[in-house]
This record gives sequence, structure tokens and C-alpha cells, in this order.
Amino acid sequence: MEKHSNGHLLEVFLKNSPIISFIIHPGADILLLVALITIYAGWKKIHKAQGELVNDGIYKYVRHPQYAGFMLIIVSFLIQWPTLITLVMGPVLIWKYNSLAIREENEMLKLFGERYKAYMKVTPRYFPFIGSLKGSFHPT
Repeated sequence: MEKHSNGHLLEVFLKNSPIISFIIHPGADILLLVALITIYAGWKKIHKAQGELVNDGIYKYVRHPQYAGFMLIIVSFLIQWPTLITLVMGPVLIWKYNSLAIREENEMLKLFGERYKAYMKVTPRYFPFIGSLKGSFHPT
């Protein structure tokens, strides 16, 4: 009979280590909660804006909180349940969300022009703590 944990890379490498139960899984759960809160905070602001440019609330810190949240969910799942297929698909999904963000930013530049360009200069795309890298993520 196969165990439910077959294919779970943490089980393969760490066996039945308490690190999995007491550090890794709870940490992934906290990350998942942060991701869901981030997605909700972004959605709430956009829904209320009704087509206007939003650059306050969570948008004061990141330009794409929903995509950042989805990326955090992917990372949380990779931590919680790493398998070969999730290790392949995780980066693919993150790449797709990044592509969507770039496409949306190009639309926002057309719609809001210099206001959005100025916003892009001071607000990182996904994570406030990666603000020093934000210049390398701007669309061309």
C-alpha cells in the first residue's frame, strides 16, 4: 500500500523530521494567510475604485497585490507540498502572472499616462521589500 506522502520531496529528504510538522508546514500556512489577505485588500480597493487609478491603501506599497498574493500562494503550496510537478509548474504560473502584470501595466500607461508612469517609479510591482529591484521589472 502506498503512503499519501509518496512523491512529497520533503518526506523524501527529511523523512519524518519534526521540522516538517512544527516549522515548515505552519510557516507555509502563515504565508498562505498573508497571501489571502493581500489578495483581498487589493481586490477591495480596485472594486471600490470603479475604473479610477488606485495608488493608496495596499497599492501605496505594491502595484499588483493580487498577483503578489497568487505568487505567495504558489510558494506556500510549493513549501507545503513540493513534488516534481509542482516544482515545474510553480515557476510557470509565476511567469504567467508576471506576463499578465506587464500587459496590464502597458494598458494602465495608455489609460493614465504620466500619472501611472510616476506611480511606477515609486511603487514596486509585487513586494515592497524588493523595492530596490523595481527598476528591473518595468515594462519596455
